Amino acid sequence: MKLLKVLLWIVGIVVVIAGGLLLFTDSETTMSRTAVVEAPADIVFAQVNDLHNWNDWSPWKEMDPEMKVEYQNGGVGKDASYTWKGEEVGSGKLTILESTPNTYIKTALEFDGRGGSFGGWNLEEKEGQTVVTWSMTSVAGMDPLGRAFNLFLDGMLGPDFEKGLAKLSKISKDLYAQRQQEMETELAIETGEEGAEK
Repeated sequence: MKLLKVLLWIVGIVVVIAGGLLLFTDSETTMSRTAVVEAPADIVFAQVNDLHNWNDWSPWKEMDPEMKVEYQNGGVGKDASYTWKGEEVGSGKLTILESTPNTYIKTALEFDGRGGSFGGWNLEEKEGQTVVTWSMTSVAGMDPLGRAFNLFLDGMLGPDFEKGLAKLSKISKDLYAQRQQEMETELAIETGEEGAEK
């Protein structure tokens, strides 16, 4: 009987905590990270809007290199999506819901068959650089476990977002340098040809 009473007390405490989470935590939580990328917005946008590029900078691909990825609807732009499955990162699906060239991308996320999460990419170009804000919004509704997850969202995903943005920044900067080099080469060729004609 003593053991039964202890178990009932534990169950009661769990119920109270779950009720408290429902009453005192937000049903919707947004976390974000921002980086200044030394490249124009169109270069950064192309890296995010084409889901094939995510393998180059996604923190989760590094976490689980054997992760299997499949693309739907071409993998680029609005309505494009990809599914993933891995030992370390579980399974899920990401779909581009909105795609406004060089300024905004919105994604829907499903983790292990559970929806209710959305990603956002805001890009603002300033003097050849791009301020990139990567955000995630988790909508738990009345689910106490979802609300509990939301309490730790920033701490769990913030470092991953920072890693991803750092890689995205380097790739975009390198691509911009490559573009500039190609433009300089083309200009030199054109100038040389004009000089030869004269």
